[in-house]
Amino acid sequence: MIHPGSNLLKIAQRVIKFQRVFWHQFATRGEDDLGEFVSLYNAPQVIKGSWQPINRARYEALGLDFARRYYNFFTANDVLGITEGRGTDLIDYQGKRHEVVDVQPWAQEDGWNQVLVVEVGPSTSLPPQVPPADPV
Repeated sequence: MIHPGSNLLKIAQRVIKFQRVFWHQFATRGEDDLGEFVSLYNAPQVIKGSWQPINRARYEALGLDFARRYYNFFTANDVLGITEGRGTDLIDYQGKRHEVVDVQPWAQEDGWNQVLVVEVGPSTSLPPQVPPADPV
């Protein structure tokens, strides 16, 4: 019998193929050359999980914009969305960049998170990154 704490994502991984994505974890905010605030990201990491499109029939019930494309990404990684004082993480998959809209944190209970993302354009370049630390 499957019960809370049994890590359903780990069980599912045994029977379905997980996808690999590039995760750009938000690091901090900084100013660009024009004095505009921009989000800066850590170097991308490859993570895996289950990538699933959201059925458009559910958009209205979820309050989603019909002009955009949304996906759920189920992963054991601590991907985060936007909160006060923090920008959102980015995920690149199949040549498209996605912003994290919401995260349902099941990690404490079952070892995984449900990450709602929205497609925002092509992933042809890296987002602004935190500069490397100076050598000591």
